[in-house]
Amino acid sequence: MRRYELDWLRVIAFGLLIFYHVGMLFVPWGFHLKNNRIYDWLVYPMLFLNQWRLPLLFVISGMGTWFALQNRTGGQFAGERIKRLLLPLLFGMAVIVPPQIYAERLAKHQFSGSYLDFWPASLASEAYPMGNLSWHHLWFLPYLLLFSLVLIPAFLYVKKNRGNALSAFTSRQLAKSWGMYIFIIPLYLIEAFIEPFFPVTHALTGDWFTIINTCTLFFFGFLLISSGEIFWKVVRDHRRRNLVFAIVAFLLLMARKSFLHDSYLVHFTEAFVSVFNFWSWILVLFGYASVYLTRSSRFLAYANEAVFPFYILHQTVMMVIAYYLIDQSYGFVVKFVLLVAGTFAGSLLIYELLIRRWKLIRPLFGLKQKTTRSKIVAAGPEAIKKASLIILVVSLALPVIAADVRYKHILITNDDGIGDRERLIALAKAVKTSAERVSILVSDTDRSGFSNKSLMGQDQQNITVKKLSPDTLMNISVYTTNGYPADCVLLGLTGFFGNERPDLVLSGINGGANAGPEWFGSGTIGAARMAAFLGVRSVAFSGCDEDSPLFGRILNWIAELINSPLVATIGDKQFLTVGFPGKGTEIEGVKIAERRIACEWPEYIIAQRADDPENDPAEHVTTWKMGFSADPRNMKKMYDDALIEKNYIVITPMTIEENSSALLTKWRTQKFQPPAFR
Repeated sequence: MRRYELDWLRVIAFGLLIFYHVGMLFVPWGFHLKNNRIYDWLVYPMLFLNQWRLPLLFVISGMGTWFALQNRTGGQFAGERIKRLLLPLLFGMAVIVPPQIYAERLAKHQFSGSYLDFWPASLASEAYPMGNLSWHHLWFLPYLLLFSLVLIPAFLYVKKNRGNALSAFTSRQLAKSWGMYIFIIPLYLIEAFIEPFFPVTHALTGDWFTIINTCTLFFFGFLLISSGEIFWKVVRDHRRRNLVFAIVAFLLLMARKSFLHDSYLVHFTEAFVSVFNFWSWILVLFGYASVYLTRSSRFLAYANEAVFPFYILHQTVMMVIAYYLIDQSYGFVVKFVLLVAGTFAGSLLIYELLIRRWKLIRPLFGLKQKTTRSKIVAAGPEAIKKASLIILVVSLALPVIAADVRYKHILITNDDGIGDRERLIALAKAVKTSAERVSILVSDTDRSGFSNKSLMGQDQQNITVKKLSPDTLMNISVYTTNGYPADCVLLGLTGFFGNERPDLVLSGINGGANAGPEWFGSGTIGAARMAAFLGVRSVAFSGCDEDSPLFGRILNWIAELINSPLVATIGDKQFLTVGFPGKGTEIEGVKIAERRIACEWPEYIIAQRADDPENDPAEHVTTWKMGFSADPRNMKKMYDDALIEKNYIVITPMTIEENSSALLTKWRTQKFQPPAFR
């Protein structure tokens, strides 16, 4: 007997997946693309869906396995699983997922070029995220295939031995009022003792918590459905009680996330509430489905077949639409509706035109062959020609924008001020092809050596801005202020440009090297640090002036750098510094190296008395200068300054984080306490 409850729940769960993945664009969780505005409140409905959606799908998949094995041998079942899971997975990784990665690389400026440049080369690259080969949202398929094949002996044992001890135990528990909750014991042990040590990766290898947890749910589904009608009676009879449990447990989880810090007690308590919560919701959904979702319909028949192709297609369709929408100024409701509607419509269009009626295409999306000729189109020459045209249009839709891959707005500043205008304009022109707009905002005088000093942040003074003659041909605007380099960035990123807030800050190119410990006082680097503080990618360039014979080549190299993964992967509170050699006519190469934060031999730094005849001895005035008795740096250590002296360009990733985690850990470990204040 077919259980339509399972069909309805499967369709609903996969339908909610579209809403969930669209929501991922708007919440502060990691995802491939992000909207230009994040909505913290959306986390709560997302958490509500996230708690039971995937566990429910694995339980339903286990139940479906029971029905699939009724008329198949173990070998037939294995062959059918490989055909319906492995083939769509391989096809998805080769054809469906690459446009998602391409859209991400374009959005993050990690790639520039057409889709044909990106694919099929992506198939030969290393695994994502370092490379471009991934199964992305299709991770469900290899896990389900693994469980289906590994558990065949157990499934066959339960099927052939109806009175086995495990089935008898399950039946006894289901006869009890609280018997359904016995299944949370292994789930609790997994959550409490395995989850902390194996973060979820969906990479299969090493993803032990996900494997063990979802495999257990999969097997539970098989075991529960094998008990027959008693399961449905229990979830139906206790659905209202279980709903109360589920609501209370979810509220407790939200309270824990809002008010309690991690500790051993909190962890083990939260683990119990978590599994009790999602298991209650699963029972609730089965219970209410057994009352209200027991009949078939034309919609269900259609949706039940379409749901798997929709699952395979939806995230790619969503990502293509999101690429165009995430940086628009529309509000949340407009973007969310457009994304959801567009994803459903796009998936439906592809399903109807390219999948549903095509005999050779259906297996690639996990669909069985149909025997009714009127509903299936054989892939003849004319059909192949039409399909090829549609696939070409879909594949090239995204590459069309490759020529428009650019930053919205690049802000350029320095610490040498507007006196260095020629070098500023040269840098702006070099990077203009990567941006819709480039602006220069600098001090009206030399502000070298002022690090992060700010009129706005320290002295609370007003900042005056003057607009100079723009370079109208290149759309480069030039502004000067009476502030410091950090003020220029602070002003530029907090309202001066209105809705056109810069999304990349370039500071420099400074004439001095700012290598090694010199970075502490650098206004050039201080400007980049301020941008990182405000959450915008930034790069500080030092060590080359316009008189260098390498200046033109360096500008071309900078234009390539800002479109590379090195800049695209700059994260929260991070920025880059780039040092150029100040001597020679050739560059030995480009190195990534750590900055020399401090000198190895500070005793070689000495204060020396400098006689000044104008000093009045009676007023006890003396003059001093800093000097060195020897080089205080160990130049055998290949830090940035040592490599720059060897004529290398050096890129150093830095962070504004200045907490000493090591010292804090030491204090906490040894339980040091500050003296009491009396």
